[in-house]
Amino acid sequence: MNDERVVEELRRSVADVRMTRPLDRIEQRGRQRRRHRGLLGAVGGGGAVAVIAGLALALPAATPAPEVSTAGGPSGGASLTPVAFEVKRQADQTVELILHDEVTDPQALRAALASADVPAQVEIGKRCTPVGAELPGAEKVYRAEVAAPGYEFAFVITPKAMPAGSELIFSIFRPNPAAKGHKMDAALVARGAAMTCVPMPSQK
Repeated sequence: MNDERVVEELRRSVADVRMTRPLDRIEQRGRQRRRHRGLLGAVGGGGAVAVIAGLALALPAATPAPEVSTAGGPSGGASLTPVAFEVKRQADQTVELILHDEVTDPQALRAALASADVPAQVEIGKRCTPVGAELPGAEKVYRAEVAAPGYEFAFVITPKAMPAGSELIFSIFRPNPAAKGHKMDAALVARGAAMTCVPMPSQK
């Protein structure tokens, strides 16, 4: 039997077969079954559900987080103004405070330090010193560094070395109107200690 006769015999054998259900309903039924099997597999194995949950939790983490590095500038939304400061928690549990530009929002800097476990007060445009002496052990709590040629101040702070009930007082000011950079002083004092503050030349 040649190929043509084989084809003819097959055509005759199925000539009386009729499709009683429309094609679109058959396709719809197939899609429903595939969807049902997919849901059962996800619930039974947990794999697909776990992957989706992991992505949902990971997306917010892609945004830089303040607990590691908090950068600050003028408050009030997005701005092209250069970042004024950075507060970075280091691997050795110290905290690095870097001034890039003049700080105009002392509360923003104070909040950034607090988020890094550094209780502090920030004074702008004035130089503040404690009425009495600094608390003992200040040299173990902070040290100052200056990065030339950008004249950027960096303070390295060790929060765990701070005595209970203490805080740091930061004074940020321009030494004189002609100065290119800003000066930052720090003092370790008891929380709420009396301070003597002297206004310094305007930072503008």
